[in-house]
Amino acid sequence: MAKTECKRIRSLLNNIFPVKNTEFWVRVVLLREPFFYTKQYMPIDNQLIEKYGRYNHFGTLLGMELTQVEQGRITYRLTVVEKHLATPHAAHGGLIAALMDGMLGVAALSAVAVDNKVVSTVEYKTNFFSPALLGDVLEGTAWVEKKGNRIVFSAGEILATNRNNTIIAKGNGTFNAYPAEKAGY
Repeated sequence: MAKTECKRIRSLLNNIFPVKNTEFWVRVVLLREPFFYTKQYMPIDNQLIEKYGRYNHFGTLLGMELTQVEQGRITYRLTVVEKHLATPHAAHGGLIAALMDGMLGVAALSAVAVDNKVVSTVEYKTNFFSPALLGDVLEGTAWVEKKGNRIVFSAGEILATNRNNTIIAKGNGTFNAYPAEKAGY
C-alpha cells in the first residue's frame, strides 16, 4: 500500500477516532493464503485473527475464505465442490456445521482479540433450512450478540448467494474467552 494511501486512511480515522497516534490503533492487513483473504482494520498490537488464519488448517482444507472482519462481525465464503458432497448433489451437513462453528467462533474471536484473548466453543447449535448444493456459493455472516468478560454469545446465518440468498442454515453459539498465551499464541 502506498504511503500516501496510508496517510489518507490515517487522516480519515483520526477524524472518526481522535487519538494521539493511530499507528497503535489501526493497520490494514492483506493476506493471500487460501483460507484468509481480506482487508480489515484491527488494533496493530493484536494479530490473533491473522495467526488464527495461518494455523487453521481445517478451514483451509474445507476451502473457507474469510472475506470480512470487523470487531464483533465477520463473513466467510465457501464454494460447495465435489469433495463436500454427501449425495450426488447435496453437501454433507457436517460441512455446514463446520462452517457455522468457524463463523461463530471467529466472530467471538474478533470481539475479544483486542483484549489478547482467544475463544473455545462451549456449545453451538445449527438449524438447517435448505440443502447446500454442488456449485453453491455460500456466504456466512456471524456477529456477537453479547460479550462478557469470559463468555461470548454469537449468532449467524449461511446463505446460498447464487440462489437468491436462499437460507441454508442459522445458528448460535457460546464461547469461552481466555488468554491467548494458553493457546500458544
